[in-house]
Amino acid sequence: AKRIGCSQSTISRELRRNTGQRGYRFKQAQRLCDERRESAPRALKMKSDMIRSIESLLSERWSPEQISGFYRDSDLPRKSLNYRSPAQKMNEYLASVAKKPLCT
Repeated sequence: AKRIGCSQSTISRELRRNTGQRGYRFKQAQRLCDERRESAPRALKMKSDMIRSIESLLSERWSPEQISGFYRDSDLPRKSLNYRSPAQKMNEYLASVAKKPLCT
């Protein structure tokens, strides 16, 4: 670990994750890494129709946590909406109504 300039725990984790029946093989390790990255959940992009939906829910006095839960429980596979996204949208909405910037 010292020779290549990284932590001993990093080397240990790499070997634990990527050692197969025939030992550690770099091509196999790269393939496993690519598969893990491919199957990882991705952030949900806020498109214009979602923004309109969030604005509508905010105008009905839904909290950012309620909106986040609504989208989490919907049929959007393996994706989630962080409650901060609706909170940010709420700040923008309130700022537009109040016509003055809000503290963040």
